[in-house]
Amino acid sequence: MAVADEFCQSSADVSLANEVGEIVIGQYMQVVGFRLASLGRSQELKHKKVIVEKEDCLLLKEELAENKVTLAVLQTKLADTEKQLKETKDSYAKDVEDLKKKRLIWGAWNLG
Repeated sequence: MAVADEFCQSSADVSLANEVGEIVIGQYMQVVGFRLASLGRSQELKHKKVIVEKEDCLLLKEELAENKVTLAVLQTKLADTEKQLKETKDSYAKDVEDLKKKRLIWGAWNLG
């Protein structure tokens, strides 16, 4: 208080306080108090929002990591399925060629 009395008070402020009276000063202090409370609450909400955003970011990162794992699994399954499809197509093409050869042999045998 000694520092406030010596350095923070100006003679103009002291004169103004004496002129308007304690009731006006009390009302002014209420307004200042409400403004401080409002600013404090605004800052609290701002920081709470930042914390929530960070938590959301962490959740999204976890979800992304899970999706990458799922993607890798699905890509492996796709590669296996494509390999099986190619093997089936090759087998089918071989069977078609064998059938054509048998028809030629059967046709030649019937003619001969």
